[in-house]
Amino acid sequence: MLNRGGVIGGSSAGATIQGSYLVRGAPEGNYIMMSHGHEEGFGFLRNSAIDQHLLARKRENDLLPVIRRHPQLLGVGID
Repeated sequence: MLNRGGVIGGSSAGATIQGSYLVRGAPEGNYIMMSHGHEEGFGFLRNSAIDQHLLARKRENDLLPVIRRHPQLLGVGID
C-alpha cells in the first residue's frame, strides 16, 4: 500500500515497528531496548529506530545506547 502512494500510521508499538530497527522487541518485556533476533522492524522509515511514550514513561534517554551501537540510525522519540 505504501509503495502505491498510500498512507500508514500507528501509535505505541504500531509506531515502533515502522522503523528499520525495532527497539523494545524482546519477548521478555518492553524494558529491554535491544534484543538479538528481535531487532528488525518493517523499515517503512529507513535507517531509523522509533521509541514511544518518551515523556509519559520517562524514556528520554533510552534510545541513547541504541544510537551509540548503531550510529547510522536516526533515533525518533514520540509521545
